Amino acid sequence: MAPRTPDLQILQTATLLTCYGFDLKGLTPRFLLEHWLQQFSPQWIRLAVLEALYQGRYKAVSVEHLLNFWGQRGQPNFHFNHDFERLVSQKLPHRGPLALSPSAPEAPAATPPRSALPRVEVLSSPPRPRSIDHFTPTVTESDLFQKLQTALNQL
Repeated sequence: MAPRTPDLQILQTATLLTCYGFDLKGLTPRFLLEHWLQQFSPQWIRLAVLEALYQGRYKAVSVEHLLNFWGQRGQPNFHFNHDFERLVSQKLPHRGPLALSPSAPEAPAATPPRSALPRVEVLSSPPRPRSIDHFTPTVTESDLFQKLQTALNQL
């Protein structure tokens, strides 16, 4: 794979922030990226967004926390592997400059439609069971039930 240019990394990062629905607290991806670029490299910012995705923390503040933590350590510390990066990045733009000037369009023309990006499914938690007071066994003649009855009668 060819090395990524800084403009391409920023374009891909803006696409990740937008298409994966990061909570940006009303700010634009352009504003956040310009702010982060004042202190961090495009590569670190892209890695932090991928790490936030990997951790399931879809908030700009999570990305900023990661960047600040990595800045204190002097190096990025991410936990995702190449397969995860490839999965979430496979439909991202692979070329094209991104202008961060105020005259640039808000969404780059090379940005793929949201439906073209891979879906990362978040499994919802199972329904909460009712309290034990309302529990009614559905099968009363199972082998386990018979063993429990026998053990209870022996007490």
